[in-house]
Amino acid sequence: AYFESTQRAFKKAAPKTLYMGCRFQLPPEPDMLRVAAQYCDVVSFVWYADSAEKLSLPSSAPDKPVLIAEFNFCAPDRGVFGGGFCPRKSTRAQVAAFENYIESAFANPAVAGALWMRWSDSPTAGKHNGENTASGFVDVCDTPVYPLCAAARKMGAQISKIPNLYFK
Repeated sequence: AYFESTQRAFKKAAPKTLYMGCRFQLPPEPDMLRVAAQYCDVVSFVWYADSAEKLSLPSSAPDKPVLIAEFNFCAPDRGVFGGGFCPRKSTRAQVAAFENYIESAFANPAVAGALWMRWSDSPTAGKHNGENTASGFVDVCDTPVYPLCAAARKMGAQISKIPNLYFK
């Protein structure tokens, strides 16, 4: 009922835009994914994992594109020492994990896109919920994390060169 009524209201208010539903946390129930895919134009996930290779909707769900609405890797060698969901030992390891993840998303025909969790690192003293991670493209002093920014540019430049159902 939620997805059906929300889709109806959304399409009435904004008929020429995509209805993206909610962001599913893991592990989502297969029945919820089937229902969401029935009504949503895109099904979104928070997908903290080493790869996007296995991300898909259940085989019984309608064929809809998947959006990774949040992922990241944290690097504790930059002055913010929390581990996060997918910690790495260094910025170098963070960059390698980022590149591998994006390549796996490019290779997965179900995935339409992937969004890095945050622009800036968590505050040095942590957020209200205790989160304290070096997961941003800029640090707490607004200095770019140059290796991570370079990796994002590199991966972005490769998008148009990768065969994919959505770009044909």
